[in-house]
Amino acid sequence: MFNNVLEQFCVDALLDFYNKGNVSFADYLDDNFVWYGPMTGQKIQGKENFINAFSKFKNKLRFNIENLHTKLIPLKAEVFLLIATYELYTYYPDGKVVRYDQHMIIVSRRKKVNGEYQWKSPLIHVSDVLYGKVGAKNHPLVSETADQSLADLFGNRVNVKKLVFSGKNNSNYYIAEDSIRYIEGGKGVRSYIHTKDGVYTVNHILKDVAEKLPDYYYRCHSSYIVNLRCITKISNYKIFLDGGEEIPVPVKRYSQVRNDINSLIEKL
Repeated sequence: MFNNVLEQFCVDALLDFYNKGNVSFADYLDDNFVWYGPMTGQKIQGKENFINAFSKFKNKLRFNIENLHTKLIPLKAEVFLLIATYELYTYYPDGKVVRYDQHMIIVSRRKKVNGEYQWKSPLIHVSDVLYGKVGAKNHPLVSETADQSLADLFGNRVNVKKLVFSGKNNSNYYIAEDSIRYIEGGKGVRSYIHTKDGVYTVNHILKDVAEKLPDYYYRCHSSYIVNLRCITKISNYKIFLDGGEEIPVPVKRYSQVRNDINSLIEKL
């Protein structure tokens, strides 16, 4: 059900862009949003630059979309890819009508804006390379710049090991081992895995979770395991992570935990 809602949200944003202009569509974009294509070399960086560039011809051209097909693909927690194919009819001021068989990729991620979570797009790639004639100067579907931007957004995940955890309703979670920031023990057979992109509630006690983790994780508290690579400071009986999170350290174990972490970090 959630996937259907998000897919419809992205489709509405796409249709709004072509049919109504780019004002409300731009509200869906990250401030550092990047637009690629459809022609070679077409790149617009930044939401304001996008608004300025497209406003120059929005009042001159009319569009119509037919045979729209979409597919929503989850990339990782709270990051989705919408692939849309459609026929785009462009009506020019001189009366000419041109049909383009278009292919659009919309990246959508959930982020906190002014204290509340919203869906924003950091990147959109448009191309007719799947349908265009051989030798046509279409923007490549995967160019060096687009590939680098995707790598910046999602990282190189090819060789990252996935850890398997059991969740509610007989579900399984497959979580990249280096994406976990810390794990918090819950009541009963339950733990909360905090990652870069969200929190997973799993049906494992903290001890069982610890057994699955690589050696750069450390149990600093009876209720917490922390990723050593995320630590920025230890002070006032707390461990501070690079995302602003604070993990408590027991007063009686503070000196030992601090010494352990110092020793372990030196070996990373």
